[in-house]
Amino acid sequence: MKPPASPQNLRDRQREETREEILRAVGRQLEAGPLEELSFSDIAKDAKVGERTVYRYFPTKEALLGAFWAWLQSQVVAQPEPRKPPRSLPRIREAINAPHDAGRPMRILLATDAWEPQVNGVVRTLTRVVAELKAMGHAVEVISPDQFKTFPLPTYAEIKVAIGVYEPVQERFKAFEPEAIHIATEGPIGLAARRICVEWKLPFTTSYHTRFPEYVTARLPLPLAAGYAYMKWFHKPSGRLMVATPTMRDELSQHGFRNISSWSRGVDTEAFHPDHAGRPDVYEGLQRPIFLSVGRVAVEKNIEAFLGLDLPGTKVVVGPGPQLEGLKAKYPKAVFTGAKSGQ
Repeated sequence: MKPPASPQNLRDRQREETREEILRAVGRQLEAGPLEELSFSDIAKDAKVGERTVYRYFPTKEALLGAFWAWLQSQVVAQPEPRKPPRSLPRIREAINAPHDAGRPMRILLATDAWEPQVNGVVRTLTRVVAELKAMGHAVEVISPDQFKTFPLPTYAEIKVAIGVYEPVQERFKAFEPEAIHIATEGPIGLAARRICVEWKLPFTTSYHTRFPEYVTARLPLPLAAGYAYMKWFHKPSGRLMVATPTMRDELSQHGFRNISSWSRGVDTEAFHPDHAGRPDVYEGLQRPIFLSVGRVAVEKNIEAFLGLDLPGTKVVVGPGPQLEGLKAKYPKAVFTGAKSGQ
């Protein structure tokens, strides 16, 4: 016969249940409306607790969002109940492990938390790769946020984060029976795909597109070391961790990452070429020389270091992002164009 739970253990369990219910309420509120409208009073009402209780657990909005993001990740990687492996599992393993003729089309599964309509380098890279693979005759299955319920990423509302992904992602694996699996990002979809591959013992590759630990530390009260610990854990089972530049390869090696391979980028010569005949001068009327920054206007890109330089001529910043309006106001002499495409 089990001894009765001590009052202390009971209180701890009740606190944890209350904390989890508050975090679940945050998820429901983010599904229902934008991040800017998230309020402690609405969360308290949804969680059926007092507003002071929410503040007692999470004194600031930053603390609340940081805890919610960590909790969301933990839900994806939580150990499932033991279950029978799917019937399709042996076929998937056989397909992945079988020798492949380089000229034969393959079934390739891509799991990514970054996809259209987002505008950034990751999405540009992945959409281009998928287009090229299909042109070569391969069948590509993309699992992306637009296929799920989403909520705005805390502090970056333009990026939508998928929720409730594990079971649907598992079904997509079974239905598609991929011969190769690539996990492009470390968010909820990437986590679900990683968990499936690890549990089913399926080989896979991953890629490192952005400085995620620096990104999180710049926005939430989480230490940089914690971010790198998570990233090393995420990429450890990967057969190959692909990076775009030698600098990124060297940085990750210094942080203890292994199995790193180069995945360099190219230039679309149909869109970008040196022939400007007949084209309008996009810098017409601006004082020369022109200093150009192209990319997402976000804190982890450190664009303010560029804008703060004492340079002649004109600084031009091309790209969207959460810092755009703030930097426009702070640096009125610089030219901010927003998102642009093509040459």
